[in-house]
Amino acid sequence: MIQHLYTFMKIEELGKRIPEYGPTYPISGYIDAFHESLAHCKLNGKNIDLRIDGWLLREDALKLYEMAYFCQEAILELGTYHGLSTYIMAQAAQNSPYEKSITSVDLSLDALAVARKNLRGLNVNLICAKAEEIIKDLETQRNRFALAFVDLSYSYEPVYHVCKEIDAVILSGGFILLHDWNDVRNGKDPDYGVYHAARDGLKQGRWEFNGCYGCTALYRRI
Repeated sequence: MIQHLYTFMKIEELGKRIPEYGPTYPISGYIDAFHESLAHCKLNGKNIDLRIDGWLLREDALKLYEMAYFCQEAILELGTYHGLSTYIMAQAAQNSPYEKSITSVDLSLDALAVARKNLRGLNVNLICAKAEEIIKDLETQRNRFALAFVDLSYSYEPVYHVCKEIDAVILSGGFILLHDWNDVRNGKDPDYGVYHAARDGLKQGRWEFNGCYGCTALYRRI
């Protein structure tokens, strides 16, 4: 595994630089044609445009595809919205040599209805629930995941509670990818707090920072 520890940022650095995509797994170039397409697709402002509403920088999308592609166990997503990130992970799973399931959770039935249409034909289990509650249910059911993409909110409290509890359902050596971690509004705007939520919620000694890509941060469960 390749770590990009130099990409860690102090609070005053957030949003002032956007770290480029770099591989965690030892690959050269792009994984496949879909991965490469994410580097060249149209943009809507700064975000990729795959005709699905959502907010992902190129660097975010490239890292998300890579992590989902090489993941060898189940994947959990907290925050489906209209399914942009879910679509990328489902394509990665479909193209990957490793069989895996994807469970995506969102609090909005309306958002999930749109996502279901956008994900037609792809193997994704969509669930309407609160993130904290589904983590407890998954733990009770002994469901474990090798990758979690956390994008349910950019506010401190909901992300903090997820970070505090998520190690109960992540396998040793597994990863979480946190969206909106590298955002200048963290610590300045009261509605933004992903950076601090990760710092305060992820248990010391159980998680290590592996890199920042775009606005996402990758942590590995020790």
